[in-house]
Amino acid sequence: MRILEKHNYEFKAQLDPTNKLHSLKCELLEKDPDPYEPYFRIKKEHLMPLFDTQDNELMTAEYDTKEDSLYIQMAFKTEGVIFEAAYLIDIKSGEVRFAMDKPLIVKNEFVIPAEFEYDLKERIKGLTKELDTFNDERLDRYFSDKFLKVFIDYTGYLEHLVKKNRCNECAHRFKYRLSGKCDAYYSKNRYD
Repeated sequence: MRILEKHNYEFKAQLDPTNKLHSLKCELLEKDPDPYEPYFRIKKEHLMPLFDTQDNELMTAEYDTKEDSLYIQMAFKTEGVIFEAAYLIDIKSGEVRFAMDKPLIVKNEFVIPAEFEYDLKERIKGLTKELDTFNDERLDRYFSDKFLKVFIDYTGYLEHLVKKNRCNECAHRFKYRLSGKCDAYYSKNRYD
C-alpha cells in the first residue's frame, strides 16, 4: 500500500495491484440481521484494529456493482470525542479514499491533554453545548495525529485480508460457483 495524499482529516492511498480485491467484500462484510436493511455490516472480528471496538451497529457498507466500488461508513465514540469516517474503495483500480468529519468533543468526557496550550484548554472548557467543536489548527493537528494513523493502518489491514485469498473456498459454498467470485452471491442474494 502506498499513501498518495494526506491531509488533516483525509488521505488517498493505492492498494497493491491484485486481481483478488473483489474478495474484500466477502471477507469484511456480513448481511445485516434485519432483512429489510439494504446495507451490509462490517464483521465484528474485523473491527478490533479500530479503537478495540466490537460494536458494528454503526459500521455499514454498500457495494456498488455498476461502479465496482465499496463504500464503508463508520461512527465512533472514543476518548471523549464522536466522529464519523468513510472509505471509498475502487475494486478495479485499488484506489482508496478516506475522509473523516472533524471530531465533536463530548464536554463531560473529553480529557484535555496536558500538552495543550492554556488558551486552547480554556476554549475547550468554555464550550457551552454537550457536543461541540471549534476551528483551531492545533486541535485539528492533535485529532489528525491521534486518529488518522489508525485509519491508515486499517487500510493496510484491509489489504492483508485480500492477500488471504479464500475465494476458492467461497466459490464452492454458494450456488453461483461457476463465476468463481463471491460478488454474484452478494449482488443477487442481498435480501436472503
